[in-house]
Amino acid sequence: MALPFNDTIRKDVRTWLPLMLVALCIVLAIIILFVDIFKHNATVMFENSKAKQMTIVKNIAEAMGGEINQTEQGLFFFADSNDFAQAFSSFTEEGIAWPLDKLVLSYSIYNAQIIENMVIHEDSFHNPIWSLKNKDYHFLSPVSEDSYAKIELWLGGADLHESYLSITVKNKKGISITALLDLNLMYERMIAPVKLGEKGYALVKNSDGVIIMYHIREQIGINAATERQALYPDIELELESLQKMIEHQKEGKEGIEVYQSYWWGDEQLKKITKIAAYAPIHIDNGFFIVSAVIDYNEIKAQATGGMTKAIILTLLICLTLFSVLVLLISAYLEKNEMKRRNTYLNQLNKTLLTLHENEKLIFHQQRLQNIGTMTSGISHEFNNLLTPIMGYSALMVETMDSSNPYYDDAKEILLASEKAKAIIQQILALGSRTTETVFDYINAQTLIRNAEKMLTGILSPNCKLEVRILDKHSGFYCNETQLGQVILNLVLNAMAAIGGKQGTIELVYRRVTKEELGESFSQSNWEELDPQFELFGQISITDDGEGMGKEVVDTIFEPFFTTKGEVGGTGLGLSIVQNIVASHRGVVTVTSRPGIGSSFTITLPLAEDLKLETGSVQMTPSWPLSGMEGFSLLLVDDNLSVLKVLQKSLSRQGIEVFATVDPFEALALLKEKHFSILITDDYMKGMHGLDLAMKAKLINPQMYVILLTGLLRREIVEAVQATIIDEYLLKPVSSFELFSSIRKAEPSNLNKH
Repeated sequence: MALPFNDTIRKDVRTWLPLMLVALCIVLAIIILFVDIFKHNATVMFENSKAKQMTIVKNIAEAMGGEINQTEQGLFFFADSNDFAQAFSSFTEEGIAWPLDKLVLSYSIYNAQIIENMVIHEDSFHNPIWSLKNKDYHFLSPVSEDSYAKIELWLGGADLHESYLSITVKNKKGISITALLDLNLMYERMIAPVKLGEKGYALVKNSDGVIIMYHIREQIGINAATERQALYPDIELELESLQKMIEHQKEGKEGIEVYQSYWWGDEQLKKITKIAAYAPIHIDNGFFIVSAVIDYNEIKAQATGGMTKAIILTLLICLTLFSVLVLLISAYLEKNEMKRRNTYLNQLNKTLLTLHENEKLIFHQQRLQNIGTMTSGISHEFNNLLTPIMGYSALMVETMDSSNPYYDDAKEILLASEKAKAIIQQILALGSRTTETVFDYINAQTLIRNAEKMLTGILSPNCKLEVRILDKHSGFYCNETQLGQVILNLVLNAMAAIGGKQGTIELVYRRVTKEELGESFSQSNWEELDPQFELFGQISITDDGEGMGKEVVDTIFEPFFTTKGEVGGTGLGLSIVQNIVASHRGVVTVTSRPGIGSSFTITLPLAEDLKLETGSVQMTPSWPLSGMEGFSLLLVDDNLSVLKVLQKSLSRQGIEVFATVDPFEALALLKEKHFSILITDDYMKGMHGLDLAMKAKLINPQMYVILLTGLLRREIVEAVQATIIDEYLLKPVSSFELFSSIRKAEPSNLNKH
């Protein structure tokens, strides 16, 4: 009975032995193939890494050379410009320094942002006629000198670890102008962001091998090969290969070399192998050397580590596939067919969902646009009605004696019109989309009180609003309209959470420090908040409504997410709130518990501002406008009622007023007659006020121009910055505001006719 059993064993051995041998041969062949592939890929990866390293170096060299050469060319044009000649003449002949200060500062900021200082001199850089900053510089080395420009390197700072590049040119009159470029700033802008592995870095040396741009500030100004030993007196450094490479670099050529060095930023120096790619930065007839350094072992590990794991994993996969190949092919074909069907259905579903979401978004945007158009039109008409009411009531207050029985009535009319003006401006702000980029300082108390006025009239009777302001002196640099919309949106959401039951909404403002925020802020919140600020303001909106669970809180700021159902909302409110707060360098957080309520907290950096916000209506005019008698003024407004009341108010001050409802007639008057002041409406038939102001400035650049507008637009703010207009007033405008603006006109610019 044993023989058949033994025969079976021998038959099994004869059957499986060839298969095992075949499998072993296949495995050996795969190993040999992968070893060859491994060597080839390692070589390719190493060469690609070196090529990438050289490309980075060349790009840095080209960018820095272009920046320096562009600054040099710009300095030539600046030195021979008429603006410089006039400003320098005013400084040397009349002793007036501000035109030259303003011109040089403007050039430094807008034409070459790496310029740290500018010096005007005749013979010696250290004996200036004028300088933008009074700083001491220590000469390091020359860079280039020809008939056009002289370029040198300097060190500065208390420890002489700040590097500067001076470019000196002469204008046609022989005056030398030197611009000092901050190489530390250039390094931070153009080199520091470049990533070279885990510990790699880039640095720049002059043609003598002295470090001038480096992330280790203490080594700026020292020779990279000969002076580093002095920094580490307790360690015997081996710098032979580093010195050899620097000698090659000083030849002004490009190359890639492997050498022995140290990671100079480590606390304990350890000798390692580095690979450096270097190239010259050509500056006229001189050059700098830019180097990109990376750990040689890091490149080697990248080339070998991944391939080793891939070989082991592939062998295991091959052995497994050998036994189940047929079954896998069948399953693979069936799986692919199902995958194609599922992919098609998923894509179709995503397309339909996207179309539905886009329809809701378009409908929401159309509603906002319609609201904006309607509020703008209504506000414009009300402004034209309120201006005569404010003007005539102001005239009545001015002319009446306080004992007159109608004096208090006229005063109440003026106060009511001022309140109506504030309400119209708030309505206009909600519908406006053009003021969203206008930022200004506003006191936090003023911001919240203005929002409270809007909320008082729209909250449900069952919702009680409690406002607490715990700090009345701090404020924000912000867009008041956008933050007002954020507060309005969050309060309305709180009202919706309360529903039909009785509830309370708390609106609280407080001032907090960075240390106080640390107790409640998560790491993600700190990443969103600007770390340079120390003081913050928090606006908290808390309700006792239904509350939300954690799964809802985690997705509440995603676009199109809503808890109000299909007819309750678009799901865009909180997403827009988060975007607005982020644009103000702040963060919005939420805490909520089902059945208890929710609390939204807006944290914004505080701004310091010296402006005073009284928030009160000026009732006592400071007229007459002393010194304004005899000046001529042109008043333009296509609304006759507004035109009459403003003309009457101004004429009472002794000003010669020419008034017209036609902007083209106003343009003709500007060409025929000299006017000291132009006051024009913004929206007029046939010509906008900004167009009229621009043409008036071309006729008389000294004319003081005041624009009356019902809607503050970005173009108006830019026109003030460009001095196309001198000031703008929001309609409806009172005579007090108008007189205050006229009083700002410089008497030297108001030439009598």
